[in-house]
Amino acid sequence: KVNNDLIRTHFHPNEISLIENEKRETSFYHCWTRKEALFKAIGTGLPDDLAAIDSTSEEKTFGLSKYHLHTYHLTGEYIFSLVTEGSTAKNITIYQS
Repeated sequence: KVNNDLIRTHFHPNEISLIENEKRETSFYHCWTRKEALFKAIGTGLPDDLAAIDSTSEEKTFGLSKYHLHTYHLTGEYIFSLVTEGSTAKNITIYQS
């Protein structure tokens, strides 16, 4: 179950709005996987103030680099996010077994 305190502490107001107005648990993991993938891509690890970063946009800029956020909702309610640097990913193939 998604904890309200966790949402208020670690999510940007745009993310909170998405979580509260869409399927709550699915939207929570949609935002969370995007945050995780973004910080892995830029190589900083998770910051202390996660709420300062809005993962709802498709593109984020850090320094001189642009990053594109992609999220996939798979069968069985699995969600994963991928972040690419530079131009958007053009040929992503997802195989499910």
